[in-house]
Amino acid sequence: MVCKVVVTGFGPFGCHTINASWEAVKLLPDMLDAEACGISLIVEEIPVEYDETLKRLSKLKDEHNPTLMIHVGVSHKAKNITLESCASKHGYDRPDVQGKIPTGKECCIGTEKQFKTNLAIEKLVDDLNTLNIGVDFCTSCDAGLYLCEFSYYTSLCLNEQNSLFVHVPDIGKPYLPKETAQGLCEIIRLAVAQINCTTRGEDNAI
Repeated sequence: MVCKVVVTGFGPFGCHTINASWEAVKLLPDMLDAEACGISLIVEEIPVEYDETLKRLSKLKDEHNPTLMIHVGVSHKAKNITLESCASKHGYDRPDVQGKIPTGKECCIGTEKQFKTNLAIEKLVDDLNTLNIGVDFCTSCDAGLYLCEFSYYTSLCLNEQNSLFVHVPDIGKPYLPKETAQGLCEIIRLAVAQINCTTRGEDNAI
């Protein structure tokens, strides 16, 4: 069975006039051997706007009903490719590129204060770091309470927690877009394999 995987990157904001997340994500269709992995890949750039993020992610879910949704954002704090474990409903007080914040400073969908991904990300990171592909991976439980975390919480609600958020360093600090994209390819491949194992009721070993 072919797994549909949606991957998004963000557009420009603040000092990030060229967003490292989208620069990497847009390379994925040419770099990932989707057919060999049993994947149908959908990529999309998302503007750094709360309302539009909710609208676009809802549309992607409705149109594709993906097995997995992965969202990628840039962080000046990231030194490695960072897999986020969870996202919060409340606390979004930083204005987006339109100068807006969500009503009540919270995501308008979902009832839980915090959602965690269904993926076993500690194991995923361990497996990724054994590949020795020239990029390093780590985990985090603080996605930043801006559009990155807002998109993650939204996606976790929409896709029954079969979602993941990945923070990447800015371009050249230390990875170029192609290096980051290679890391994302491996995340997709191993995450889908993990989901398939879970679906078959097997151990999460990959």
